[in-house]
Amino acid sequence: MFQGDIALMKEIGLDFFRFSISWTRILPSLKPFITLFHWDVPQALEEEYGGFLSQNI
Repeated sequence: MFQGDIALMKEIGLDFFRFSISWTRILPSLKPFITLFHWDVPQALEEEYGGFLSQNI
């Protein structure tokens, strides 16, 4: 399956591929912490609090 994905990406001309690796797979003794806000704020929180401008977030 993965090999087919790579072949399809080449076929349509992609020259990049973004992926992530779980640190828990690399260093199994580490405990993961989850980031809820990385690039955006859920629309409901943006509308109610004004996003990251609010101290309530």
